[in-house]
Amino acid sequence: MEDNKELEEITEHEDREGESPLIPSEEEPEHEEPVESVGEPEDEPIFVPEPVPPVVLPQEDGTYPPIEHPAQLEPEHPAAPSAPSDKMLVFHDGNYEVGYWLHSQSYPDSDMPYYILDLADESDKALAVTIEQLFPFVSLDIEDGKIVNVTEREKTQEEIDRENAPAPKTAEQIRIEQLEDENAMMALEVANTNIRLDQSEQAQADLMLTLVLEGVL
Repeated sequence: MEDNKELEEITEHEDREGESPLIPSEEEPEHEEPVESVGEPEDEPIFVPEPVPPVVLPQEDGTYPPIEHPAQLEPEHPAAPSAPSDKMLVFHDGNYEVGYWLHSQSYPDSDMPYYILDLADESDKALAVTIEQLFPFVSLDIEDGKIVNVTEREKTQEEIDRENAPAPKTAEQIRIEQLEDENAMMALEVANTNIRLDQSEQAQADLMLTLVLEGVL
């Protein structure tokens, strides 16, 4: 009986104190936060230094050796060859234009007559060469609307005056002349100042001489 009583007392005591420490309590499991996977680091760009040109030393005679340049590469898309200039259009006053596209109707609104020379023709080519050599002092001989001869004309008085006229001054030359004029004015001002100082000194000397002669000093 006593053993049963002790057992009941132990049971009541456990009810008051709570669950027995020998029996583990059921706890909710903690939720673990997902860990982000770390990928491999990106490859950093590799720095490649630019090649340093070699130091070129002078030769025994003091000169430097020629610089060897790398072979130039041909362009991927080479430029188209220029079209042949097989025509010369010559105006009556001697002015001309060269081009393969020229023809008798190139300037339909021109008030001055003009003529076409075919540079593939030997005679026309010779006339074109003479025009280029004599330009702008060109005189044309025309027959049946074609140039048959080219001669050198005399210069007009206006052209002679234009050739003999002095060349126009550049901005630098104009500025130099302005500075020279300013320097001349400053030199003149300095000379006038010196003259006034000399006159003042002379007046003071005359005054001192007068005072000494009168016995004041």
